[in-house]
Amino acid sequence: MSEYYAGRQRKNPGGTAFTNWLPKQRGLEAVEAGFVGTDVDMVWYNYKSAQIMLLEEKKGQEEYRISQRTTLAVLNQALSFAFAHPDFILSTPKDCLSIPAKIRFYGVHVVRFENTSPDDGKIYVDGKPMTKDQFLYFLKFGKNRDEELAEIRALLEDISHKLELQSLWDADSTIRECNGEQDYLDDFGVA
Repeated sequence: MSEYYAGRQRKNPGGTAFTNWLPKQRGLEAVEAGFVGTDVDMVWYNYKSAQIMLLEEKKGQEEYRISQRTTLAVLNQALSFAFAHPDFILSTPKDCLSIPAKIRFYGVHVVRFENTSPDDGKIYVDGKPMTKDQFLYFLKFGKNRDEELAEIRALLEDISHKLELQSLWDADSTIRECNGEQDYLDDFGVA
């Protein structure tokens, strides 16, 4: 009698004792019960600059299965929301390095090496080819100049808009104090 497998068998042996044990357990079937186990190859974190991203490493033509893609897409969306939410503040548990209150999340990325590493073949990040220097820049949470300029422009536009609104609110308050009930901002469709 052959061994029972709840999920598909690994193509390459060498998982941990736990990951080799899991698929043999009845009731944990992927298709019938909906359980899917996937690992994240690397959590890449710069604790000094408070930047973090998740990396999934693939080599050669190694398969990036739909269940793994889906699970990592869920993680990407949830972490993007959490890290960007204004009420999300981190605290440092006992026996840990100091954790900043806010960390910038850079997403989940698939890093594919043509062979085994950046030293022996081509490098792709999310399907886009990169040189080794570009890859190192990426790992340092770098962006290209156009991306940085676009972010700066968007930030300046946002600040300009907020200052303009604040000026209108200040002017409205001043006019109300001087003229009683007149609502200056109603004329501009802002109030």
